[in-house]
Amino acid sequence: MAKKKRVVRKPASTPLESTLIASEHSPVGEEEPVEEIYHEPSRMIKSVPVWIRLNGLGLQYWGKTNLSALASWETPTDRRGLEGIMQKLHRISILRAEKGVKFHAKLFYNLQVEAQEVKYSRAIWNKLIIPKHRFILWQACNVQLLTRDHLSKFLIIPSILCPVCENDIETHTHLFFDCVFPRKTFVEIGKWLGVVDWPKEAEQIQQWCTRGPLDFKNRVINSVFAASLYLLWKNRNSCIFDLVCSSPLKLSMEIRKLSHYRILSLTCNTSKKQDKYKLM
Repeated sequence: MAKKKRVVRKPASTPLESTLIASEHSPVGEEEPVEEIYHEPSRMIKSVPVWIRLNGLGLQYWGKTNLSALASWETPTDRRGLEGIMQKLHRISILRAEKGVKFHAKLFYNLQVEAQEVKYSRAIWNKLIIPKHRFILWQACNVQLLTRDHLSKFLIIPSILCPVCENDIETHTHLFFDCVFPRKTFVEIGKWLGVVDWPKEAEQIQQWCTRGPLDFKNRVINSVFAASLYLLWKNRNSCIFDLVCSSPLKLSMEIRKLSHYRILSLTCNTSKKQDKYKLM
């Protein structure tokens, strides 16, 4: 019998290849009105320079030579949701998020936030402050921690007194400033950091964060203050859940160590520089 000849067929193009759309033309200076593109998301995307849309996979990409920068993923079931969002976006807001030939998702997101930036945000979201310390400082600054006075508004709890001293109602101001424990802790901190005019109540934290220029000295003080609030909050939780309370001196030494290592890790690259920075 004659042996059948095997036929090798060229595979059809994949959705990735067949739906690739790219544009090398800059939309700046085009006479096409923005309103016409505003209601057609696919045309708006193609009008942005070097913006590639893969319709089959729902992948969007910004870049010139490689696929290293992915702006967003979209499943086929979410296509309507994405197009609905794109209809609300103005082409100019996408162009403003461009730096050089790259699309910056962070800049694009910030352009969509309509809320006004607060002055104290730069002092809190600073790299000298440990990330988890920033979060507690931000919550305390906006009086949003779940202290017992807040919990009692929507939850039945055995007591609303401070779990550290049990002498007064637990509020932000009492927990971080009025209680005998934080007052002694800040006294111990002052022995190695120096005299600092700390805020007297929670409502003053926002104003205190904008007290002066954000130079290295104030950034260090902010880092120490953020570490203090974090460890005071952590000690409060230990008193509730573990029935263990630290001492102001021990807490002060831990604050000093955390602040010291954080500053060294970000400001000193060599051993010679590390000798110059000592938290005394």
